[in-house]
Amino acid sequence: MDPIQLPEIRCHKNGRVGNRTEKKLTNIAAFFVRRLQGTPVPQDGDAIILHGRNGVVYSGGHLEFNSFFPGTLSCCTKPYSPYVFGGNRIDEIPYCQASGGYWLRVNKSDPKFVGTIKKWFWLFGEDGAMQDGGVDFCLTVNQWEYTDEEQIY
Repeated sequence: MDPIQLPEIRCHKNGRVGNRTEKKLTNIAAFFVRRLQGTPVPQDGDAIILHGRNGVVYSGGHLEFNSFFPGTLSCCTKPYSPYVFGGNRIDEIPYCQASGGYWLRVNKSDPKFVGTIKKWFWLFGEDGAMQDGGVDFCLTVNQWEYTDEEQIY
């Protein structure tokens, strides 16, 4: 397997990428690359297209792990770039949190796989949570489609 490359990154005004941030980005990228291999399963951080009664309603939805309802994922309809926690160690599973739009819950078995897509995420840069010190990065994730004819959205 080829070595994992740093993802495409953009630094916020005061964000910078040092050794700690570079290691974290590499660990997160490695995790996302590994999970693209094999049979696709909807996972935290994946993208989703939502269809309702009137056709495609949201084309840039975000899936997130839902600890309150096992077997389901939360779906943010119009997310800002999701924040990624974790990734400090190669064996630490990163997880995402987003905000924006409204949320709905989908069963893990309901979305249909449609391919992969580039998606932007962010985390704090080398100096942590101060003075717009974030770093945006782009990863390839699985994209899903979900239809609920009852939803008006």
